[in-house]
Amino acid sequence: MADFDEPLPSVAFPHELDSLLLRTGDTDPYEIIVRVGGQNGTDILNTTLYPDTDGIVVLSDLAELLRENLPDVNATEVCFGLDDHSESVLVIPGRADILDTASDFTQSHFLTLLDGAKPTYIGAIEYLTFFVAQQGGDATPSPVIICLWVNPDTGLTLETAGRRRTLTNYGSGLYTICLLPEDFEAPDDGYILHSF
Repeated sequence: MADFDEPLPSVAFPHELDSLLLRTGDTDPYEIIVRVGGQNGTDILNTTLYPDTDGIVVLSDLAELLRENLPDVNATEVCFGLDDHSESVLVIPGRADILDTASDFTQSHFLTLLDGAKPTYIGAIEYLTFFVAQQGGDATPSPVIICLWVNPDTGLTLETAGRRRTLTNYGSGLYTICLLPEDFEAPDDGYILHSF
């Protein structure tokens, strides 16, 4: 029986699945199928693998294959089927290789490599995408938006709460919020929006 050397994560970025090691226990050939969209999804890889003399097979360069076949805006179930069993991973699309795991990264970040505050201005349209692991129930997430305002004459700064315009749910825990900084209210006269 073939099995993954390490358990597959429940949620991952494509680069986390770039190289997978399989242990088979023998040198018999094994069929592997990788499907985007779950068990009944679309095959993106269907091949026979031949283990080495130690019963090991390495699947390499899967990240690029996944990136080319995942929808751009949906977190998608990817099924890895081996001869007699399969495992699924919810894959969040992404082009960059992030140093953190998807599970750790998405607990405290929007899906952007920008760290910290995002500079903006009145008149901009901002879109931020984030992932929320499904915990059961249908609660809609409510991200907190904090705006930094600067008074250029005094150098003083103030923070206020910002408002979101829309929240779009793409399914599988992936959301995008639209922010219009023109909807944010300055805390006092003379303050201009710096970042959020």
